[in-house]
Amino acid sequence: MIMTPHQVAAVAALGGLATAIGLIAFIAFALGLHAILSRLVDACDAYRTRRAHQRDQQRRGLGVFTDAQRAIDSLPTTDHPQDR
Repeated sequence: MIMTPHQVAAVAALGGLATAIGLIAFIAFALGLHAILSRLVDACDAYRTRRAHQRDQQRRGLGVFTDAQRAIDSLPTTDHPQDR
């Protein structure tokens, strides 16, 4: 079956519209994912900072927060390198 020029134009318009909608949906998804991940990273950083402050306060309260303890804490670790 041969398509008329109007049918060809309609198919082309629908294809362009579908491409535009798909691109908009992809961009919206990427921006949403970025927003969620950035909030998660911020929350993790805040938790680590708060936890380090609590740990320092506990050590000061116990009287074990000495220069030697600070030196030991500043050493790199292999079990959880992201905590340093």
